[in-house]
Amino acid sequence: MARKHSPFPMLKFFKSEPFKHLTDEELLARYRQRGGNRVLNALIDRYLHIVYGAALQYLKNQADAEDATMEIMGSLGPKLRKYDIQNFSSWLYAVVNNHCYKTVKKRAASRTEDIDENNEPGFMEFMQHNALLEREAQFDKLSDAIDELNPEQRQCITAFYLQQKTYKQIASELGYTENQVKSYIQNGKRNLRTQIAKWYESQTK
Repeated sequence: MARKHSPFPMLKFFKSEPFKHLTDEELLARYRQRGGNRVLNALIDRYLHIVYGAALQYLKNQADAEDATMEIMGSLGPKLRKYDIQNFSSWLYAVVNNHCYKTVKKRAASRTEDIDENNEPGFMEFMQHNALLEREAQFDKLSDAIDELNPEQRQCITAFYLQQKTYKQIASELGYTENQVKSYIQNGKRNLRTQIAKWYESQTK
């Protein structure tokens, strides 16, 4: 059987063996205290392919997923020092989720000119739960409204509607209960409807 080609051949330069006995949180604490590329690379080595897999599932495009992975991992250093991270894997998933959401948002925004429902399935898939949104200004307003949701609602809304994930999958990946996921989605949708309704009212005055 042919060996599967790795999209990240640079992994061979990341020697993380000395840190294999450390937990994520121990690596994170060491990096925050002492810095050092070896510690940072150990975390990257541990999660690179996981991040790539999540990005690929989200973006549905290998090149975009590779770019997203490199951008996310390349920005980790300053973020690890800036934020008080209690659970690294959950925090990293949120970073991936937000990064890919912004990528999808930019991609969809670039398609809003001359939209044809017959040849823009990716855009229409994103919009299938928002039938009122048919023009660029309306799409931008939806994107802005999603950005304004609290982190829990935004993560669950984007995972459920953009990634087509189930309540169970979202709960497992984000560390919530299924009831919490349902609540975040319901409250998020309510907040989105309120924001969109206000926007429509302002347009008709």
